[in-house]
Amino acid sequence: MKKLCRCISALLAAGALSLSATAAKADQNATTGKAMGFLELQAKLDNRCMLRDPRGKLIVLVNKHPSKAIRYRVVRIFAGHIQPGMGIGVIAAGGASIPLGCSMIDQRKQQWKLRSAQFAATPTSSAKTTNEEGGKQ
Repeated sequence: MKKLCRCISALLAAGALSLSATAAKADQNATTGKAMGFLELQAKLDNRCMLRDPRGKLIVLVNKHPSKAIRYRVVRIFAGHIQPGMGIGVIAAGGASIPLGCSMIDQRKQQWKLRSAQFAATPTSSAKTTNEEGGKQ
C-alpha cells in the first residue's frame, strides 16, 4: 500500500510540474500577444518607393506603447514567397518607427508579417533591423 501511495505521489508531483511549465508557457504567450498588440505596420508615401513602382509606399513598423521598448521579429514576403532570414530588433517606445522597405518593387508586391514581439527588458533609444546572421538590412 505504501508503494502505491508513493507512485501516486510521484505521478501527482510530475503532473504538477508539467502543469506549472504549461502555465509559464501560457504567461509567456500572453506577454507576447500583449506586446504584439502595440506594434503596427503602416504604409507611408515615399518618393523612393514611388520611383520603384508608382503604387509603392514605404512600410514602417511603429511601436504604439508610450513607455516600453519592444523586441520584435518580422518576416519579409516578396512576390508571394517568404524570403530567407528574419528581421530582428528592438524598437523604442513612444511612437518610434523603423522603415522596413517598399510595398511594391517592379510591379511585384512586398510585405512583412510580425512573427513575435516581447517587451524588452531595458528601454533602448536605437532601433535596428538585422537578419538572423547578424547583418544589417
